[in-house]
Amino acid sequence: MAIASLSVLLVLAFWRGRVVRAHRRGAREPGRGPGLARRGSLELAALDVAENAALGVVVLPLAAGGYAAFGATPGSDTVALAAAIAAALQTWALWSLWLSLRRWSRLRLGYEAELAAGQELNALGGLGYVAFHDVPLDGHEAKADHVVVGPGGVFAVRTEARGRQDAQGEREVTYDGVSLRFSRRRETAPLERAVALAGRVREWLCTEIGEPLLVQPLVVLPGWQVRRTDVSGIPVLAASRIQHYFGRLRPRTGMSKALIERVAQCLEARCRGAAVPAGQ
Repeated sequence: MAIASLSVLLVLAFWRGRVVRAHRRGAREPGRGPGLARRGSLELAALDVAENAALGVVVLPLAAGGYAAFGATPGSDTVALAAAIAAALQTWALWSLWLSLRRWSRLRLGYEAELAAGQELNALGGLGYVAFHDVPLDGHEAKADHVVVGPGGVFAVRTEARGRQDAQGEREVTYDGVSLRFSRRRETAPLERAVALAGRVREWLCTEIGEPLLVQPLVVLPGWQVRRTDVSGIPVLAASRIQHYFGRLRPRTGMSKALIERVAQCLEARCRGAAVPAGQ
């Protein structure tokens, strides 16, 4: 029984190593698709679920096997101690399984949201925009979900995933320019994160380009309809409204074709993990 459980865990550990290596190779390939980083995390979370499920299945049988190994009937104190240890281990295994399932569910929701937003952003090519996904930033595992550059300027796009809905099954968020209201819950963190992300992208791009450059924050909520009650605040869009929003943008002063190409080169080099050529 122990050999069977350990062999399963060893196979899962071996497969985890393969997933990590494949994800690292994919992160360096050109043409990074939307949600690439989250997809790797999702695959690792699925392995966490499998490992915790394997532990949850084997704990009590191993405890029963240990009890039978005594041959003679052990004392009541020994039985009580063994039962308490087995119960504690089983509780820990089930709690770990529950947490890994919740994490997998959140990552899956986030991955699907990034994929939906990325597909809409990729379709902006006809309007003269280029979208880059999972753009690495300075710092451990820091990244921009999407960066879009085109005639209307540079946009740092933050994708927000929400799976809950109200009692009537509606998926509408109210935006007053200051906060987002999901049913009875009001949030400002998504807006703050988008503004901070745009600041980091702007700081990096200005260093690479060598001149001031405005980077505009934008929040996308796939699967939700956004009802604005005020015209102030940063843009917050449903994924289905991305084409409409960018189609109505006027060209920004100073965003020449040469500047758009320079910014796109910097973003492409960043996504590939290469240095930007000198003088570009």
